[in-house]
Amino acid sequence: MRNKTCNICADCSFPDHLRYTTTHTWTRLEQGVFTVGVTRIAIHRIQDIIIVDLPQQGDAFAAQQSFGTIEAASTYAQILAPLEGMVVQVNEDLDEQPELVLHQPYSGGWLVKMKASPAQYGSLLDDQAYSRLVSLAA
Repeated sequence: MRNKTCNICADCSFPDHLRYTTTHTWTRLEQGVFTVGVTRIAIHRIQDIIIVDLPQQGDAFAAQQSFGTIEAASTYAQILAPLEGMVVQVNEDLDEQPELVLHQPYSGGWLVKMKASPAQYGSLLDDQAYSRLVSLAA
């Protein structure tokens, strides 16, 4: 697994086995289920995450529709769905450990798992395209 890095934050990386959106969510497709999380870029300025508010299992969302929030002492961020689909699992560990989103954004800090059309995966950015996007925004 190769990780792309960026010039915005020292510990930002973009694993090459994930797909990304312009709104800084990542997605991994495994056996027809999409795991969704937020990138380090999305959370690099957040220090103390207080609450991660997520949808419930069975909730359906359009692509780019708000499906949750991350709240910290100094900021509040909406999370946009990367795909049109239905939530099949929510990361319940975040109820007790919301800081997992900050410290393990690409592993233990995942947000939800969704069922969606696999055809949507191809419309997401690969690590190289996402790295270029982030570099342009810097």
